[in-house]
Amino acid sequence: GKRKEEIHRVQIAEGVTTSGKRKKLKNPIFVSSLKSAKDAWEKAAVYLGSHYDLKNTVVISNTDGGSGYRAEDCALAIGVCKEHIHQLDRYHVHRKIKSRLSWCPEMELPLKKALWSYDWDSIAIVLDTIESKISLEQEKEQKEELRLLTAYLERNWTYLRPLREIEYCKGIQGIGSCESNHRPYSYRMKGNGKYWSHDGARAMVSIIEGKKMGTLEKALTEPIRIVPESLATKLKFAVRNALKKHSGRERTPARQAGIPAMNATCSMGMMKKIFAS
Repeated sequence: GKRKEEIHRVQIAEGVTTSGKRKKLKNPIFVSSLKSAKDAWEKAAVYLGSHYDLKNTVVISNTDGGSGYRAEDCALAIGVCKEHIHQLDRYHVHRKIKSRLSWCPEMELPLKKALWSYDWDSIAIVLDTIESKISLEQEKEQKEELRLLTAYLERNWTYLRPLREIEYCKGIQGIGSCESNHRPYSYRMKGNGKYWSHDGARAMVSIIEGKKMGTLEKALTEPIRIVPESLATKLKFAVRNALKKHSGRERTPARQAGIPAMNATCSMGMMKKIFAS
């Protein structure tokens, strides 16, 4: 119909390897859900719990900060670990700055530089400069945009700390952009009038992920276990019987009774005559 499907994605990796100028995720795993972000995180939690013991591991997470993708959502999926360091994705921070300062584009770069120096005093100076550029004609709108931008930076200040500033992350430049890994999905599934059923979209997502993780060929060539027809019939009836509704109460047969033949003038005989008529 007119309902739009959303692909909720979580990617897991053990780090980033460098080959020349190219960076590549180490042992990447991609988890997706067309149901909800919560469902994707639950799948990620199952994978992490069954493949890793994170008690002595520093885990770095990175999201856009949108609904369903906040620091607490990551923490629930990660579980117990040595330390959880959450970051707001730089691409989305830059996009937010560009959006809020569309009326003052010359101050975008100074604000970005102050932000990635991770010095609030420098940011405050830039914000004051931006405030001085507010025009009288659009004072109300521009003040509101600046207020929202300032609140966004204050609210996410902990998550804007560059990795170089964190003791456990010295020498790490990044953890691999999730945004660039969206492209195989968006290029294949969006635009050009493409429409997908729920099952079709889920199948295509599985194919894309299989190609990215190198598991597609194995999945397509592995022999499928075939259940013998006789066993399949037995299983079908067994499942059908198991699914039959059961009240949970023990049924007691109805009691049978009769009125003995008596003289028509006695009370029992008269009752029998009434029931018989």
